[in-house]
Amino acid sequence: MKAIKASAHDHTHSALREFLRGLPLFYHLSEDEIAHFANYAHIKIYRKGQSLYREGESSLHFFAILNGWVKLSHVTQDGEQVVVAMLTKNDTTGESSIFEKGNFASSAQVVESAQILSLPLALLKEQMTISNQLAHNMLTTMYQYQRRHEMFLEQFMLYSAPNGWAVLYWVYALSTSKSMASIFTCLMTSH
Repeated sequence: MKAIKASAHDHTHSALREFLRGLPLFYHLSEDEIAHFANYAHIKIYRKGQSLYREGESSLHFFAILNGWVKLSHVTQDGEQVVVAMLTKNDTTGESSIFEKGNFASSAQVVESAQILSLPLALLKEQMTISNQLAHNMLTTMYQYQRRHEMFLEQFMLYSAPNGWAVLYWVYALSTSKSMASIFTCLMTSH
């Protein structure tokens, strides 16, 4: 009986390592580094409408989406909620809070049931001081995220508000290779 449990655990741990290896944040890390992160990973299923975290909250974890959709939003000074990103499989969120005094800079809400992996933020911070590759990956992913946002905003500003959302999601689909149908479905069900 114990051998079966160990075998199932080994398979799960192996699948976690494979998933992490495919995330841009973990590209080119050694097998030992990946295994170290996998040892601290926890997977949870979230239902549509559940909050992953709220803007300004203290952050203890960052997250990687195994499947489903998550909406990131920010509240403006006028109290308006602004959607800043739609995330799905293989996207990460919350890791940049290590640069935000340990607080989340946006809110994350599940808009389609999702399996989400959480990892301790302290582990990421610690490992970034040890691994030049991880620190490089962090900078690269943050730059790519910023660049994608700049492209979204540029396209959004070119169109009126009613057409802007469609263009925004279309540009996102092109930049992330997501299907337009899945983005449209997610957009329509999140309102």
